[in-house]
Amino acid sequence: MANYADILPDGRVDYITSADRDGLIVVPDGVTTLHRYIDGEWVLLPEDVEAAKPPRQTTGTFIEFKSILTEEEDDAITGAAMTLLPIKKWYDLAVATNSIDLTNPTVIAGMQVFVDNNLMTDERKTEILAHGFGVSS
Repeated sequence: MANYADILPDGRVDYITSADRDGLIVVPDGVTTLHRYIDGEWVLLPEDVEAAKPPRQTTGTFIEFKSILTEEEDDAITGAAMTLLPIKKWYDLAVATNSIDLTNPTVIAGMQVFVDNNLMTDERKTEILAHGFGVSS
């Protein structure tokens, strides 16, 4: 069964339907509403793909934060929380609030303490802060 699209003046797809009606263009398999129909060709423009990406998730639970850490990072931070007061305070605050906001200056400063104490590399801290909760361990 074929699909058909209504095309907006700038070539963007308004909608895709299985109903064949006058003025609709046949849509080949794999074409989505992110595609544009320009000069008789289906194209996928980089800016449309970029705009469709979900926003960076900067807030998550403490458990979600721990899930983006590698096992080594998690072990190092948890162990250090038992002996290093600045890490213990950060850890306790994170557990108590059960919310980690990667744009919060306290969270960023705490992650810098992790780096300063060799619990995480600076590159890894930057990766987590840049990608948010979408980064994988």
